[in-house]
Amino acid sequence: MGKIVSFVKDADEAVAYEVGSFMGAGTSDGTKAMLRFKKADGTGAQDTVQVDFADNDGLGFKRACMAVANAFGGGKQGSYRCVANLLTGEFVGNITGVDTP
Repeated sequence: MGKIVSFVKDADEAVAYEVGSFMGAGTSDGTKAMLRFKKADGTGAQDTVQVDFADNDGLGFKRACMAVANAFGGGKQGSYRCVANLLTGEFVGNITGVDTP
């Protein structure tokens, strides 16, 4: 099993993905990033996790992507990293919120 990253919105809404299932990222408004992952059900469909980020200088999306990439990298095979957790207030980089599928 590869490295796992998680996103927690609340006690009832949380998701976790293997890093290898990451498909890409995009933004539409400069304060939210859409992170796309392959679903684990084998259908080829995708889940989209929305993360909010701070953007004080026009580089917010770039910084959010770098923070996510850093969460994906490093560590041992099979390790776990939380990218965003609204319950505990734990976020990587300039990420400030999360909405799970």
